[in-house]
Amino acid sequence: MRICIPVKETDGLSSRVAKKIKSAKAFAIIDMSETGQIEDIRFIENNMDPDEVIPFLASRAVDLFVVNEISKDDEDMILDMGIDLVKGAYGRLERVLENL
Repeated sequence: MRICIPVKETDGLSSRVAKKIKSAKAFAIIDMSETGQIEDIRFIENNMDPDEVIPFLASRAVDLFVVNEISKDDEDMILDMGIDLVKGAYGRLERVLENL
């Protein structure tokens, strides 16, 4: 499963979840095995126009977006693309991933 989480910094699993998708410094792209083990983690810097963020990340074959807050329009766009969504995430990536 490929998971995308907007983050405030690129500090590995210690990175903190950003409050909003479009204001994130970067996006953590995490590949997880069926047993929940992290197979790969990489960061994509957010140097995109706000309207490009979700389509760009969706093009990376993301299965699940995990966010803190999201606008209704962005939520609808993500769900229309067939991507699952978890809202209300906060804290460090390591803890967020443990709680999925």
